[in-house]
Amino acid sequence: MQQLRKRSINNSRSRAIARDYLQQKRDINFDAVKYRSKFGAIASHAHLTLLGELGNFLFGKWKQQVYQTELFETFRQAHYSAQAVYQLPFTVAEGLAAIISIQI
Repeated sequence: MQQLRKRSINNSRSRAIARDYLQQKRDINFDAVKYRSKFGAIASHAHLTLLGELGNFLFGKWKQQVYQTELFETFRQAHYSAQAVYQLPFTVAEGLAAIISIQI
């Protein structure tokens, strides 16, 4: 998917592949949190419409003050509270802790 973006390939076939790839994810919310930048880049490049809070989470720049999706809300809180980092899945917390300099 990243190569399509890098090579500026954005035809209807590549958009359909990106849409199907993201839809077939088992837990789309977890993948959106863990791979936020890559997930957003694929969605943006393919001009996908993301349903529910997913679009706001990836592209809203925290304009939404509270998320109904528990994982999104915990991730948002973790940016402001070190204690909230411990409530995230380990792989997500590990990446976030590296960014905000917290020892897990």
